[in-house]
Amino acid sequence: MFFKYILLTFFIVAFTCYSIAQTTVKGTISTKKKETLIGVNIKVKGKTIGTASDQNGYYSLIINEQDSFVLVYSMVGHEPVEKKFSPDAGEQIANVVLRVKYTELNTVNISAGSFEAVSSKKLVTVKPRDIVQATGAMGDLASALSVLPGSQQTGVEEGLFVRGGANFEAKTLIDGIVAPNPYFSSVPDVSQKSRYLPFLFNDINFSTGGYSAQYGQALSSVLLLDIKPMPDTTWNIFRINNNNIMYTHFHRLEKSAVGISGNYTNQALNYSINKQYQDWNGTPYNMGSDIILYYKTSKTGMLKAYVNLNQSYSSLNKPDPATNFSDTYLYEMKNKNVFSNINIKEVLSDKLSMFSAFSFSFNEDNIMNDTISMKMANNIFQGRSTMTYFYGDLSKLRFGAEFNNSQYISDLSGTNFDRNGFYYAPYVESDIYLTQKLALRAGLRFENSNIVDNYNIAPRASLSYKTGKFSQFAFSYGDFYQLPEENDMLYKNYNMKDLGYEKSSHYILNFEHISDSLIVRCELYYKNYADLLKSGANVFSNNGSGYAGGLDVFVRDKKTFRNVEYWVSYSYLKTERNFLDYPYPVMPSFAASNNVYLVFRYHLKRFKTYPGITYNYTSGRPYYNPNNPDFLNDHTPDVHDLSLNFIIEPKLFAKGLTTIMLNFGNLLGFEHVYSYRYSNDGSVRIPVKGSSLRNISMLFRVFF
Repeated sequence: MFFKYILLTFFIVAFTCYSIAQTTVKGTISTKKKETLIGVNIKVKGKTIGTASDQNGYYSLIINEQDSFVLVYSMVGHEPVEKKFSPDAGEQIANVVLRVKYTELNTVNISAGSFEAVSSKKLVTVKPRDIVQATGAMGDLASALSVLPGSQQTGVEEGLFVRGGANFEAKTLIDGIVAPNPYFSSVPDVSQKSRYLPFLFNDINFSTGGYSAQYGQALSSVLLLDIKPMPDTTWNIFRINNNNIMYTHFHRLEKSAVGISGNYTNQALNYSINKQYQDWNGTPYNMGSDIILYYKTSKTGMLKAYVNLNQSYSSLNKPDPATNFSDTYLYEMKNKNVFSNINIKEVLSDKLSMFSAFSFSFNEDNIMNDTISMKMANNIFQGRSTMTYFYGDLSKLRFGAEFNNSQYISDLSGTNFDRNGFYYAPYVESDIYLTQKLALRAGLRFENSNIVDNYNIAPRASLSYKTGKFSQFAFSYGDFYQLPEENDMLYKNYNMKDLGYEKSSHYILNFEHISDSLIVRCELYYKNYADLLKSGANVFSNNGSGYAGGLDVFVRDKKTFRNVEYWVSYSYLKTERNFLDYPYPVMPSFAASNNVYLVFRYHLKRFKTYPGITYNYTSGRPYYNPNNPDFLNDHTPDVHDLSLNFIIEPKLFAKGLTTIMLNFGNLLGFEHVYSYRYSNDGSVRIPVKGSSLRNISMLFRVFF
């Protein structure tokens, strides 16, 4: 009886095995270049059955399946391939070709003319934290960016001067929207800092030329700032230095988050530590607040709102040129500023995403210049919407439009002027990855403004070729337009419809090597200016012109010397302009031919201390001498600055990160002369210097 059961079981098993087809799949796996691949994983989808290719790329796998099955071929750095097979008995030959997977690390990057500081990317030029800490900028974004090649600060005016361009030719955008007044309003011969706190931004992209067709109305450059994404947890920051106190709180909820920051600046302590050249009439101060709201609209959607509010006051006694500087006159500035931005991002499908943003901003300057009172204000409403279509491996198509509705108001000693303007610009741009090593960005932008009652068409293109694992070349070209500046024409109630757009054309040749330990960037560039604004007594025209060309070099090395990191930033600039009231083409007063920054930092990781030295050399700039018949043919002395800074991260609290920053600016006491002012009759000259001979700054910050 027992023998019968054993025999029956044997026949059942034999019948089952016979019913399930035994299939052998074999073949070779290679690349498109016919190179065999070793170690490719071959598995039955949904099963643990599998094998791997040998040193010749050969594989063989026996599968016992009653139904059809799918084999998955996968290897790190390559696109996976799936193949379906029928359960036929016998052998099946399947030779497979795997394509290299395009990733950020192995694919050419479209980056000519752009410095990126992006927390989320693996290989970037600098991190957001680096550009603020490594230079002794003490949290000021504009001062930190001036270390990068191509950008300069004059020491007596706010803003960045990029590759021979004026400060109003460089624009700042926050989450895709222009921030019309990114710096605190200035008084004569005193530079001002950025209104915005750098740690609020996750991505910082500083384009010194050849920027995307998505943006316009900037002859020189754009600075793109993206607000941090919604935080994962609740956190706080407390910061205090010798002129500012600030507290920030981010609170995370289930589907939303809110961030609130308040700060107050008063220069009393700072000016008692650092003796001022300026004759201040009272202590300058400013106060402000930042509010950020996040709401997760869906699994892939995010609504974000940002508001920056601040007001400032400064007043000083200026030497009066009418009295050969023996007397002074009062110059007082009161400023109020609001910038708001609300935007939404949404992934509509696996191929399509959407971004839309709207903004309202307000700025008001109330100025007392001796006995003349002035009020200048603007109200600006902006919006943009961009659709992005993804195709291929990394290629994408962006298309959208932006608009700007502005009102400029001016009151000059009781006489009122105002001007309303509307501007819109559709754009289209595509990143086309022709191969893994060759990529093209091509874009077109159309702009129309009722202020000049005219339009322009701006083509942009950039071609990048990857020469090695970490290196590439790129060439970029683009036309860039900008409306003439408002103020002078606003006072004179000039009809701007008689004018047109100012124009610059950029040509950039770029080489870069970017790895974790070494960054080398070299750029040759040339900019041609056309239709620049020319101004006379009551006459304005677009008869101005100019050019700017030069070389920018940036090196950052973290490997050559143990525990040492150093930066080398060098810019050479040759430029001439015939614009505004210039009588003929000359090098403008805001441009310097040579600018060098050397940044050295030593990492004492055991003690969490990072001492650093920064040296800056800037060649002399042209200045106006009424006694010299050659316009702007005199130059200021060269500027030298050696600064010492310390970053210490002590463990003072059980939770959180504490940072102490000390900066000793102009340690050797070099005198910085940025220009000269002459009396009305030209007989007396006084130098225009920096705010103080030396500058000692201290900062204490706790993140918890």
